[in-house]
Amino acid sequence: DGSTSLPEPGVSTAPRRWDRVYEAITAHNARFLNELAARNPLRVYQFSSTATPLTGGTAVGTLRNGDLLKALQSLEPVGTSTRPAEGVRQILAELRGMPPAALIVLTDGIASESDADKLSVVADLVRRRGTSLFVVPIGTSEPAKDLQLFDVVMDEVAFVGDPVIISGKLRGTGLGSRNATVRVLIDGSSTPAAEQSVPFKDDDSAAKFELSLTTSEPAELDLTVEVVPVKGETDLENNRERRHLSVRQERLNVLLLESAPRYEFRYLKQWLERDPSVTLQTLLIDADPEYSREDRTALAYFPVQKEDLWRYDVVILGDVSPTVLGNTAADWLSEFVRDKGGGLLLVAGPRHNPL
Repeated sequence: DGSTSLPEPGVSTAPRRWDRVYEAITAHNARFLNELAARNPLRVYQFSSTATPLTGGTAVGTLRNGDLLKALQSLEPVGTSTRPAEGVRQILAELRGMPPAALIVLTDGIASESDADKLSVVADLVRRRGTSLFVVPIGTSEPAKDLQLFDVVMDEVAFVGDPVIISGKLRGTGLGSRNATVRVLIDGSSTPAAEQSVPFKDDDSAAKFELSLTTSEPAELDLTVEVVPVKGETDLENNRERRHLSVRQERLNVLLLESAPRYEFRYLKQWLERDPSVTLQTLLIDADPEYSREDRTALAYFPVQKEDLWRYDVVILGDVSPTVLGNTAADWLSEFVRDKGGGLLLVAGPRHNPL
Protein backbone atom coordinates (compact mmCIF):
# COMPACT_ATOMS: atom_id res chain seq x y z
CA ASP A 1 0.00 0.00 0.00
CA GLY A 2 1.71 3.18 -1.19
CA SER A 3 -0.98 5.71 -0.32
CA THR A 4 -0.62 8.74 1.91
CA SER A 5 -2.78 7.12 4.58
CA LEU A 6 0.18 4.93 5.52
CA PRO A 7 1.98 7.61 7.54
CA GLU A 8 0.78 7.62 11.15
CA PRO A 9 -2.17 10.08 11.20
CA GLY A 10 -1.77 12.97 13.58
CA VAL A 11 1.39 11.73 15.31
CA SER A 12 4.30 13.50 13.67
CA THR A 13 6.90 12.40 16.25
CA ALA A 14 6.06 8.69 16.18
CA PRO A 15 7.52 6.24 13.65
CA ARG A 16 5.34 6.10 10.59
CA ARG A 17 3.46 2.92 9.81
CA TRP A 18 5.19 3.06 6.45
CA ASP A 19 8.58 3.04 8.21
CA ARG A 20 7.57 0.02 10.27
CA VAL A 21 6.54 -1.87 7.14
CA TYR A 22 9.70 -0.83 5.33
CA GLU A 23 11.89 -1.99 8.21
CA ALA A 24 10.10 -5.34 8.33
CA ILE A 25 10.48 -6.17 4.65
CA THR A 26 14.02 -4.81 4.24
CA ALA A 27 15.50 -6.25 7.42
CA HIS A 28 18.62 -8.36 6.84
CA ASN A 29 18.87 -7.26 3.19
CA ALA A 30 15.21 -8.08 2.49
CA ARG A 31 15.67 -11.64 3.70
CA PHE A 32 11.91 -12.22 4.03
CA LEU A 33 11.27 -11.46 0.36
CA ASN A 34 14.38 -13.24 -0.83
CA GLU A 35 13.39 -16.41 1.04
CA LEU A 36 9.96 -16.27 -0.58
CA ALA A 37 11.61 -15.78 -3.96
CA ALA A 38 13.85 -18.80 -3.37
CA ARG A 39 10.79 -21.07 -3.13
CA ASN A 40 8.37 -19.34 -5.53
CA PRO A 41 8.46 -16.89 -8.42
CA LEU A 42 7.85 -13.59 -6.61
CA ARG A 43 6.80 -10.19 -7.90
CA VAL A 44 6.46 -7.07 -5.77
CA TYR A 45 3.96 -4.28 -6.49
CA GLN A 46 3.17 -0.95 -4.90
CA PHE A 47 -0.41 0.28 -5.24
CA SER A 48 -2.52 3.34 -4.58
CA SER A 49 -4.94 4.15 -7.42
CA THR A 50 -3.27 1.46 -9.57
CA ALA A 51 -0.66 -1.22 -8.99
CA THR A 52 2.88 -0.54 -10.17
CA PRO A 53 5.37 -3.43 -10.41
CA LEU A 54 8.78 -2.84 -8.87
CA THR A 55 11.83 -3.55 -11.02
CA GLY A 56 9.61 -3.55 -14.09
CA GLY A 57 7.70 -6.64 -12.98
CA THR A 58 10.79 -8.86 -13.13
CA ALA A 59 10.59 -11.84 -10.80
CA VAL A 60 12.62 -11.21 -7.65
CA GLY A 61 14.53 -14.47 -7.99
CA THR A 62 16.09 -13.31 -11.27
CA LEU A 63 17.35 -9.97 -9.93
CA ARG A 64 20.97 -9.24 -9.27
CA ASN A 65 22.00 -9.10 -5.65
CA GLY A 66 20.93 -5.78 -4.12
CA ASP A 67 18.54 -4.71 -6.90
CA LEU A 68 15.45 -5.54 -4.86
CA LEU A 69 16.72 -3.58 -1.88
CA LYS A 70 17.45 -0.57 -4.10
CA ALA A 71 13.92 -0.70 -5.50
CA LEU A 72 12.43 -0.88 -2.01
CA GLN A 73 14.57 2.02 -0.80
CA SER A 74 13.09 4.26 -3.50
CA LEU A 75 9.51 3.78 -2.33
CA GLU A 76 7.49 6.46 -0.54
CA PRO A 77 3.77 6.59 0.38
CA VAL A 78 2.74 9.36 -2.01
CA GLY A 79 -0.40 7.92 -3.65
CA THR A 80 -3.38 10.28 -3.40
CA SER A 81 -5.97 7.49 -3.31
CA THR A 82 -6.22 3.94 -2.00
CA ARG A 83 -7.85 1.31 -4.20
CA PRO A 84 -6.75 -2.13 -2.98
CA ALA A 85 -9.46 -4.01 -4.90
CA GLU A 86 -8.45 -2.33 -8.16
CA GLY A 87 -4.82 -3.20 -7.48
CA VAL A 88 -5.71 -6.87 -7.01
CA ARG A 89 -7.82 -6.90 -10.19
CA GLN A 90 -4.98 -5.37 -12.18
CA ILE A 91 -2.42 -7.88 -10.94
CA LEU A 92 -4.71 -10.84 -11.64
CA ALA A 93 -5.34 -9.48 -15.14
CA GLU A 94 -1.62 -9.12 -15.81
CA LEU A 95 -0.97 -12.67 -14.61
CA ARG A 96 -4.10 -14.25 -16.08
CA GLY A 97 -2.10 -16.81 -18.04
CA MET A 98 -0.54 -18.09 -14.82
CA PRO A 99 -2.57 -16.98 -11.77
CA PRO A 100 -0.44 -16.48 -8.66
CA ALA A 101 -0.63 -19.10 -5.93
CA ALA A 102 -1.02 -16.35 -3.35
CA LEU A 103 -1.29 -12.60 -2.90
CA ILE A 104 0.16 -11.01 0.23
CA VAL A 105 -1.29 -7.51 0.67
CA LEU A 106 0.21 -5.14 3.24
CA THR A 107 -2.33 -2.36 3.74
CA ASP A 108 -4.20 -0.30 6.30
CA GLY A 109 -7.41 -1.48 4.64
CA ILE A 110 -8.70 1.99 3.81
CA ALA A 111 -10.48 2.37 0.47
CA SER A 112 -10.53 6.09 -0.19
CA GLU A 113 -12.53 6.24 -3.43
CA SER A 114 -15.60 4.08 -2.73
CA ASP A 115 -16.75 0.85 -1.13
CA ALA A 116 -16.21 -0.83 -4.50
CA ASP A 117 -12.46 -0.57 -3.86
CA LYS A 118 -12.49 -2.62 -0.66
CA LEU A 119 -10.63 -5.93 -0.71
CA SER A 120 -13.79 -7.80 0.27
CA VAL A 121 -15.26 -6.94 -3.15
CA VAL A 122 -12.63 -9.01 -4.99
CA ALA A 123 -12.65 -11.97 -2.60
CA ASP A 124 -14.80 -14.07 -4.95
CA LEU A 125 -12.64 -13.19 -7.95
CA VAL A 126 -9.50 -14.26 -6.10
CA ARG A 127 -11.17 -17.50 -5.03
CA ARG A 128 -12.26 -18.32 -8.60
CA ARG A 129 -8.67 -17.90 -9.79
CA GLY A 130 -7.52 -20.43 -7.21
CA THR A 131 -5.39 -17.81 -5.48
CA SER A 132 -4.98 -17.46 -1.73
CA LEU A 133 -5.27 -13.94 -0.34
CA PHE A 134 -3.30 -13.03 2.77
CA VAL A 135 -3.93 -9.56 4.17
CA VAL A 136 -1.40 -8.11 6.61
CA PRO A 137 -3.17 -5.24 8.42
CA ILE A 138 -1.06 -2.18 9.14
CA GLY A 139 -1.80 0.42 11.79
CA THR A 140 -5.26 1.81 12.28
CA SER A 141 -8.38 1.90 10.17
CA GLU A 142 -8.84 5.58 10.97
CA PRO A 143 -8.69 7.83 7.89
CA ALA A 144 -5.78 10.16 7.35
CA LYS A 145 -6.31 13.77 8.39
CA ASP A 146 -7.31 15.74 5.34
CA LEU A 147 -9.25 18.78 4.16
CA GLN A 148 -10.33 18.71 0.52
CA LEU A 149 -11.59 21.64 -1.55
CA PHE A 150 -13.66 20.81 -4.65
CA ASP A 151 -16.41 21.96 -7.03
CA VAL A 152 -15.17 25.57 -6.98
CA VAL A 153 -17.30 27.78 -9.25
CA MET A 154 -16.80 31.45 -10.14
CA ASP A 155 -17.23 33.80 -13.08
CA GLU A 156 -14.13 34.39 -15.18
CA VAL A 157 -15.20 37.93 -16.15
CA ALA A 158 -16.52 40.70 -13.90
CA PHE A 159 -17.02 44.44 -14.03
CA VAL A 160 -15.51 47.05 -11.76
CA GLY A 161 -17.61 47.39 -8.62
CA ASP A 162 -19.65 44.23 -9.21
CA PRO A 163 -19.41 41.42 -6.63
CA VAL A 164 -17.76 38.19 -7.76
CA ILE A 165 -19.33 35.14 -6.12
CA ILE A 166 -17.03 32.17 -5.46
CA SER A 167 -18.78 29.02 -4.31
CA GLY A 168 -17.63 25.50 -3.67
CA LYS A 169 -17.51 22.61 -1.26
CA LEU A 170 -15.08 21.17 1.25
CA ARG A 171 -14.81 17.82 2.98
CA GLY A 172 -12.87 16.87 6.08
CA THR A 173 -11.78 13.42 7.23
CA GLY A 174 -10.04 12.31 10.40
CA LEU A 175 -10.46 15.75 11.96
CA GLY A 176 -13.74 15.52 13.83
CA SER A 177 -16.51 18.09 13.48
CA ARG A 178 -15.05 21.59 13.48
CA ASN A 179 -14.67 24.79 11.45
CA ALA A 180 -12.32 25.37 8.55
CA THR A 181 -11.25 28.70 7.08
CA VAL A 182 -11.77 29.19 3.35
CA ARG A 183 -10.13 32.24 1.80
CA VAL A 184 -9.28 33.87 -1.50
CA LEU A 185 -5.77 35.19 -2.10
CA ILE A 186 -4.80 37.43 -5.01
CA ASP A 187 -1.29 36.85 -6.35
CA GLY A 188 1.04 39.49 -4.96
CA SER A 189 -0.94 40.05 -1.76
CA SER A 190 -0.77 38.14 1.51
CA THR A 191 -4.03 39.64 2.78
CA PRO A 192 -7.11 37.55 1.93
CA ALA A 193 -9.49 39.25 -0.49
CA ALA A 194 -12.33 37.23 1.05
CA GLU A 195 -12.58 34.79 3.93
CA GLN A 196 -15.20 32.58 5.57
CA SER A 197 -15.33 30.14 8.48
CA VAL A 198 -17.10 26.98 7.31
CA PRO A 199 -18.38 24.29 9.71
CA PHE A 200 -18.03 20.70 8.55
CA LYS A 201 -18.75 17.26 9.95
CA ASP A 202 -16.46 14.26 10.10
CA ASP A 203 -18.89 12.02 8.21
CA ASP A 204 -17.61 12.38 4.63
CA SER A 205 -20.38 14.86 3.82
CA ALA A 206 -19.68 18.03 1.84
CA ALA A 207 -19.93 21.47 3.42
CA LYS A 208 -20.80 24.35 1.10
CA PHE A 209 -19.22 27.80 1.13
CA GLU A 210 -19.80 31.06 -0.72
CA LEU A 211 -17.41 33.99 -0.80
CA SER A 212 -17.77 37.41 -2.40
CA LEU A 213 -15.11 39.88 -3.50
CA THR A 214 -15.32 43.24 -5.27
CA THR A 215 -12.63 45.03 -7.23
CA SER A 216 -12.31 48.78 -7.70
CA GLU A 217 -10.36 48.93 -10.96
CA PRO A 218 -9.82 46.93 -14.16
CA ALA A 219 -7.27 44.14 -13.79
CA GLU A 220 -6.25 40.62 -14.78
CA LEU A 221 -6.08 38.71 -11.51
CA ASP A 222 -4.76 35.26 -10.65
CA LEU A 223 -6.50 33.91 -7.57
CA THR A 224 -5.98 31.05 -5.15
CA VAL A 225 -9.07 29.67 -3.45
CA GLU A 226 -7.93 27.61 -0.50
CA VAL A 227 -8.97 26.00 2.73
CA VAL A 228 -6.34 26.77 5.35
CA PRO A 229 -4.45 23.57 6.24
CA VAL A 230 -4.70 22.13 9.73
CA LYS A 231 -1.95 20.42 11.68
CA GLY A 232 -1.31 16.85 10.66
CA GLU A 233 -2.83 16.95 7.17
CA THR A 234 -1.35 14.32 4.89
CA ASP A 235 -2.26 15.90 1.54
CA LEU A 236 -2.02 19.66 1.00
CA GLU A 237 -2.42 19.57 -2.79
CA ASN A 238 -6.21 19.22 -2.59
CA ASN A 239 -6.54 22.24 -0.29
CA ARG A 240 -6.48 24.82 -3.07
CA GLU A 241 -7.57 25.62 -6.61
CA ARG A 242 -6.30 28.29 -8.98
CA ARG A 243 -8.56 30.63 -10.95
CA HIS A 244 -8.19 33.65 -13.26
CA LEU A 245 -10.46 36.70 -13.09
CA SER A 246 -10.70 39.39 -15.75
CA VAL A 247 -12.08 42.64 -14.31
CA ARG A 248 -13.32 45.07 -16.95
CA GLN A 249 -14.50 48.64 -16.97
CA GLU A 250 -16.80 48.16 -19.96
CA ARG A 251 -18.82 45.35 -21.46
CA LEU A 252 -17.62 43.18 -24.33
CA ASN A 253 -19.11 44.35 -27.63
CA VAL A 254 -20.09 41.42 -29.86
CA LEU A 255 -21.43 41.43 -33.43
CA LEU A 256 -23.24 38.25 -34.53
CA LEU A 257 -23.65 37.82 -38.31
CA GLU A 258 -25.90 35.18 -39.86
CA SER A 259 -27.94 34.64 -43.02
CA ALA A 260 -30.96 32.80 -41.63
CA PRO A 261 -32.31 32.26 -38.11
CA ARG A 262 -30.98 28.70 -37.84
CA TYR A 263 -30.53 26.93 -34.52
CA GLU A 264 -26.94 28.13 -34.00
CA PHE A 265 -28.00 31.76 -34.41
CA ARG A 266 -30.94 31.46 -32.02
CA TYR A 267 -28.85 29.66 -29.39
CA LEU A 268 -25.96 32.13 -29.51
CA LYS A 269 -28.28 35.13 -29.54
CA GLN A 270 -30.22 34.03 -26.46
CA TRP A 271 -27.08 32.99 -24.61
CA LEU A 272 -25.18 36.21 -25.32
CA GLU A 273 -28.20 38.40 -24.52
CA ARG A 274 -28.35 36.87 -21.05
CA ASP A 275 -24.64 37.39 -20.39
CA PRO A 276 -24.23 40.60 -18.34
CA SER A 277 -20.66 41.03 -19.59
CA VAL A 278 -21.74 41.28 -23.25
CA THR A 279 -23.39 43.99 -25.33
CA LEU A 280 -24.76 42.17 -28.37
CA GLN A 281 -25.75 43.36 -31.82
CA THR A 282 -26.93 41.06 -34.60
CA LEU A 283 -27.23 41.20 -38.36
CA LEU A 284 -29.61 38.68 -39.93
CA ILE A 285 -29.16 38.95 -43.70
CA ASP A 286 -32.36 37.19 -44.80
CA ALA A 287 -34.61 38.85 -42.22
CA ASP A 288 -37.56 41.06 -43.13
CA PRO A 289 -36.93 44.82 -43.05
CA GLU A 290 -39.12 45.10 -39.96
CA TYR A 291 -36.81 42.80 -37.99
CA SER A 292 -34.22 45.51 -37.36
CA ARG A 293 -36.93 47.74 -35.90
CA GLU A 294 -38.51 45.05 -33.73
CA ASP A 295 -35.41 43.47 -32.18
CA ARG A 296 -33.30 45.73 -29.98
CA THR A 297 -30.08 43.87 -30.94
CA ALA A 298 -30.67 43.94 -34.69
CA LEU A 299 -28.77 46.01 -37.24
CA ALA A 300 -30.19 46.87 -40.66
CA TYR A 301 -26.85 46.51 -42.47
CA PHE A 302 -23.17 45.65 -42.05
CA PRO A 303 -21.01 48.56 -40.76
CA VAL A 304 -20.27 50.95 -43.63
CA GLN A 305 -17.21 52.47 -41.97
CA LYS A 306 -14.20 50.55 -40.73
CA GLU A 307 -14.31 52.56 -37.51
CA ASP A 308 -17.85 51.28 -36.89
CA LEU A 309 -16.63 47.68 -37.18
CA TRP A 310 -13.70 48.36 -34.87
CA ARG A 311 -16.07 49.35 -32.06
CA TYR A 312 -16.64 45.64 -31.53
CA ASP A 313 -14.40 43.33 -29.54
CA VAL A 314 -15.61 40.11 -31.17
CA VAL A 315 -17.27 39.28 -34.49
CA ILE A 316 -19.07 35.94 -34.85
CA LEU A 317 -19.41 35.11 -38.54
CA GLY A 318 -21.98 32.44 -39.31
CA ASP A 319 -23.20 30.98 -42.60
CA VAL A 320 -22.95 34.26 -44.51
CA SER A 321 -21.95 34.83 -48.12
CA PRO A 322 -18.97 37.24 -48.24
CA THR A 323 -20.49 39.03 -51.22
CA VAL A 324 -23.54 40.28 -49.31
CA LEU A 325 -21.35 42.11 -46.79
CA GLY A 326 -19.69 44.26 -49.42
CA ASN A 327 -16.38 44.30 -51.24
CA THR A 328 -14.40 45.65 -48.31
CA ALA A 329 -15.79 43.37 -45.58
CA ALA A 330 -13.15 40.65 -45.94
CA ASP A 331 -10.29 43.17 -45.81
CA TRP A 332 -11.81 44.95 -42.83
CA LEU A 333 -12.26 41.70 -40.92
CA SER A 334 -8.66 40.76 -41.65
CA GLU A 335 -7.45 44.13 -40.32
CA PHE A 336 -9.86 43.82 -37.38
CA VAL A 337 -8.01 40.70 -36.25
CA ARG A 338 -4.49 41.59 -37.37
CA ASP A 339 -4.28 45.26 -36.40
CA LYS A 340 -6.93 45.83 -33.75
CA GLY A 341 -6.53 42.46 -32.06
CA GLY A 342 -10.24 41.70 -32.27
CA GLY A 343 -11.69 38.22 -32.01
CA LEU A 344 -13.21 36.47 -35.02
CA LEU A 345 -15.24 33.29 -34.55
CA LEU A 346 -16.48 31.25 -37.51
CA VAL A 347 -19.63 29.15 -37.14
CA ALA A 348 -19.77 26.60 -39.95
CA GLY A 349 -22.86 26.25 -42.10
CA PRO A 350 -23.97 24.28 -45.18
CA ARG A 351 -24.38 27.18 -47.61
CA HIS A 352 -21.52 29.65 -47.42
CA ASN A 353 -19.24 28.61 -44.56
CA PRO A 354 -18.81 24.82 -44.72
CA LEU A 355 -16.29 22.90 -42.64
